[in-house]
Amino acid sequence: SDTPPEDSKIVDIFADIATMFYRALHSADIEMFPSLVNDCQFMLGLSFYYSRQFEKAIAAFQNASESNQNEKAIWMTIVCLDYIESLSLEQLALKEELSEVYINNWPNTKHATELVLYRSASNMLSPEAIEDLLLVPISDPNYDEAQRQASRSLYNMWQSALDVQKVAIGNRYISVALPLMLSDASKAKDLHATEVSSVRALRILEISLHPDVNRIVAARRAIEILDEIQERQTYSLVKFQNEILYRRVSLNLLENNVERAVSILFEMILLEPEDAWTMRSSATLWTYFISSGTEMPLLLRYAAGKQLLFEIDAHQYGSSSYFDIAFQTGSAAFELYEKDNSEIAPAEDALRISRILVGHKSDIAEVLELSARVEMELGDRALAKERWRILALGSKRGSLQWISAKYNSILLLAEESPEQALEVLNQHQILYPEYGKEPYGSRLQQLHNNLLRGENDGP
Repeated sequence: SDTPPEDSKIVDIFADIATMFYRALHSADIEMFPSLVNDCQFMLGLSFYYSRQFEKAIAAFQNASESNQNEKAIWMTIVCLDYIESLSLEQLALKEELSEVYINNWPNTKHATELVLYRSASNMLSPEAIEDLLLVPISDPNYDEAQRQASRSLYNMWQSALDVQKVAIGNRYISVALPLMLSDASKAKDLHATEVSSVRALRILEISLHPDVNRIVAARRAIEILDEIQERQTYSLVKFQNEILYRRVSLNLLENNVERAVSILFEMILLEPEDAWTMRSSATLWTYFISSGTEMPLLLRYAAGKQLLFEIDAHQYGSSSYFDIAFQTGSAAFELYEKDNSEIAPAEDALRISRILVGHKSDIAEVLELSARVEMELGDRALAKERWRILALGSKRGSLQWISAKYNSILLLAEESPEQALEVLNQHQILYPEYGKEPYGSRLQQLHNNLLRGENDGP
């Protein structure tokens, strides 16, 4: 059974076993067997647990928590704490911290789910209770535990707070959590403290980089702590790497290091294009350029836009939320192709996106023009000619858009029937002796001259 026995005889047997493990750990030659110490500690913890000596079991499991039994030792510590009827403030704090570590490190386990359910039912303290925790004086032996409990409760409040409450709660959380993060991070050889410091640093980043909180100094410090932990190589941050990169993007934008933010996004797209944090980074940079009115670099417009469109169905491209993103992405893809027509992916994306958009927004001139240009270069030239014709009919005569559509439609007509194209140009010259606005006026004139020479050179 996984539960401690009630039968006193069985309890006594396990107490005797615990005594044997205890003696083994305190024997004179224990240093000759370092590889067995942690396992022996874990077995001592189990023996104490099954003999219902829960506080002794907790101490043994904590001693074993840096071994390859780490997950089991942490879980058994939490289990033992559940068997203690009245937990002290210190024990409550320990249970919360270990639950936090367990959920973050082994999130897809049965035990993690049990902890999440337990915490959701019991961990929301009232603002009054949080204030009581924060009023514990620094001279009190329980001050540190009170601060940690307040930090966790403030974070829980932050997650469910209304927008108008987030600034106050967020700033309060940072003021409490920052010293705790620094204190835990300073314990370089304490794996548990390092884990807790890492989680707290991530939470500080989440809150400090919120646009309404905007605590840049706190965010920088959290990044520095995570870098220090990464350099030590005592605790792996691999599972948090994409989240940390996303936070770096946000921090660099707040510090006006835009090029660095863009560089980080390209790194994320290269390594984890489908990761949710990559999507969020793309959205953050897109929003930054749109809201600041700064021209977005061509490659970023294509790459970030493509990431944002990846999450939605094609029928949403025409919606008010995504139309501009889709149009800008398709335009950027075609511009990239025009700069280097050896790039296959931008060409394919330009054709795909323009065809989807024209199916939704054929009444918008910019969409028709994009479709016409893309089809003319990459797709169906007959369809391109029809697009140019419709665009010319719908544009104001004499405008740049009109003369552009006129030139391109006649150019395509000349491929099929030079005679018809020449006839159209003869009529155009009568109406517009200067041919039209540049650069298309000169192009029309050159095309007209070429067709006239072809007629004169004919049989």
